[in-house]
Amino acid sequence: MAYTTDDLARLQKAIASGVKSVTFSDGRVTTYQSAAEMMKVEDRIKGDIAASQGQKKSVIYLSGVRRG
Repeated sequence: MAYTTDDLARLQKAIASGVKSVTFSDGRVTTYQSAAEMMKVEDRIKGDIAASQGQKKSVIYLSGVRRG
C-alpha cells in the first residue's frame, strides 16, 4: 500500500491523542499495541512518502566506545 500525507496526519493525530486505532484513507482500520509501534510505522510512512517524492532517506549511525 502506498501511504499518503493524509495517512501520516491521521497516524500523528492518533499518537498525539493516545488513540491506538487509525482509519487510513483507503478505509483500512489498524489497531496498534503501543505508541512505540505507532512511531515506528510513522517513520516508515515518512520514508515511503519521501521515496515517492524522489527524496533519499537519511540514515544516521551512532556508535559507542567504552574505555576500560
